[in-house]
Amino acid sequence: MDHLRPFSLDTPTGPTAASLTPTPHVPASHEPSVRVAQADEEPKPYGRGDMELSLGLGFGGYAGAFSLGIGADFAYYVVSRLAPGLEVYYQATWGDVSYPQALRVFPFLKFVLIRSYSFAPYILVGGGRHFEWGGATESFTGMTFNGYVAVNAWLVGVGGGAVTMMSEHLGLKVQALAMYERYDKDVYDWDRGKDIRYRWLPAISLGLVFAF
Repeated sequence: MDHLRPFSLDTPTGPTAASLTPTPHVPASHEPSVRVAQADEEPKPYGRGDMELSLGLGFGGYAGAFSLGIGADFAYYVVSRLAPGLEVYYQATWGDVSYPQALRVFPFLKFVLIRSYSFAPYILVGGGRHFEWGGATESFTGMTFNGYVAVNAWLVGVGGGAVTMMSEHLGLKVQALAMYERYDKDVYDWDRGKDIRYRWLPAISLGLVFAF
């Protein structure tokens, strides 16, 4: 007679219950990783490599005459805030006597005080050449003043202005300069009643700025 194999309810003969239950993978930490989102900083204008093209309209007066001009300038920012540039400006003058037409070629250096789209004041210094043509052949015929004779001049200017951007690439500019002109020869100054070799002049302009 075969002996019966002892059987115990407390001793399982097959795989244990623990081995039948898969062990869940417990992550090292149940807390989700937290990332600190840093707000993107607004890019500042007038940085290295930025460029500006300005179209301006100027006006002024001297010795009872009215002057109107149109000009363009280009500036390239070699470092943040600082840009060398070149301005070319044409001016016509009307008055009771004859006035020459003028062309100003004005290299400059510009420094932006505040790098902002909404309001960016700047200072500017430069120097160049002032060319004239037309005007009176002679300032006087006897005691009669005919007008101003065309004469070229060297010039230096210092001043500043401000730019307000209406969009990323388009803005408005106002600029005021004090210009010192030294002529190649004496010219007659109506206010002083004598020939002069140099003079100070204001140069005020309004313009559109194209930034890229």
